[in-house]
Amino acid sequence: MNEFAALTVTDMPRIRRTIGSDDLRTFLRARTADGHARLDGRLGAVASAPTADDHHRFILMNLVAYRALSRFVSSRSHGETGPVAAMTKAGLDRLENDARSMGIDCDGQLGFDLPSYQTPEAAGLAYVLEGSKLGAKVIHRRLVKAGLLAPETGISAVFLASAFEPTDRAPADRPGPMPIFAALASQVEDEDGPRGRAVNAAIATFALFERSLDHVVATRDKKESSR
Repeated sequence: MNEFAALTVTDMPRIRRTIGSDDLRTFLRARTADGHARLDGRLGAVASAPTADDHHRFILMNLVAYRALSRFVSSRSHGETGPVAAMTKAGLDRLENDARSMGIDCDGQLGFDLPSYQTPEAAGLAYVLEGSKLGAKVIHRRLVKAGLLAPETGISAVFLASAFEPTDRAPADRPGPMPIFAALASQVEDEDGPRGRAVNAAIATFALFERSLDHVVATRDKKESSR
């Protein structure tokens, strides 16, 4: 009798294949393109010829979104400070600094939730948050070119300027523009389920920023009409 005949498929160790960061980035880019393009389109003014009001609206949109993300990540992290939690907190601190310096804020808050929050979802969030740094650099350069960062303008751009700094809590062995995403992506299993969860988290995050922009515009319009 063959000595292996008694072994069944379930007796064999499962080989866990993970997807590379470049592969997951490509996968996410293709499946989040619509939401990404829609948000970029709505932010066209601040990325091309910004005014002080455009910048205020941009900061408030991010402030509302980061507050929601920070509450969500904190509630799901059980007190642990992982790289996404640290990145979210650092971004929120900078946005609060900008808003306070310019004397602006936005009433109310938005909710954000996902069915689960594990490595695939964290990778989806990191894809959006780290990926936005490229756009932040463009906007910062536009503000400089427009003369809006001169001291007398009263414009604060701590959040945007941070895009030029090393990523918060970036793993030392993960050089490149998106080190936190790369580290998380290397742990995501190369299967439809985990990849799909990363996509859903990224889509939900893009949607949160759109909802935040809607909230800021509606809140500011309401204040204007009540004057």
